[in-house]
Amino acid sequence: MPVSRRKRRSLANPSVGLQEGRAGRRRIKYDEQWNLSFKELLDYRSEHHGDCDVPFRHGKLGRWVGNQRQAYVANSLAQDRIDRLNKIGFNWRLKQASLTVPWGTRFDELVQYKETNGDCNVPQ
Repeated sequence: MPVSRRKRRSLANPSVGLQEGRAGRRRIKYDEQWNLSFKELLDYRSEHHGDCDVPFRHGKLGRWVGNQRQAYVANSLAQDRIDRLNKIGFNWRLKQASLTVPWGTRFDELVQYKETNGDCNVPQ
């Protein structure tokens, strides 16, 4: 009985099917990790803050939130994930107060702080 082309190809390169299986498993693991991080974000929102504005310095969750924002800006975040994040009130762009106040105003505040406290070590 003759061997089909497909069978010959798989016999010639047996790792092809294996690679497809690995990629599928990697994708499933990636999806599971995304879902775990999403659940962690829900916990953060409900237990502590009422929002999804996790600071980057907040460890793994903060980095994950930052990565979601970057992927969104780069247009590489899947639409279903965008929808899920939108449903929980995710802010895609955070306004930073330090960027909205003129530099000179902040400088004057620092000079005043130094006169009062003797140093420029302003607490965050």
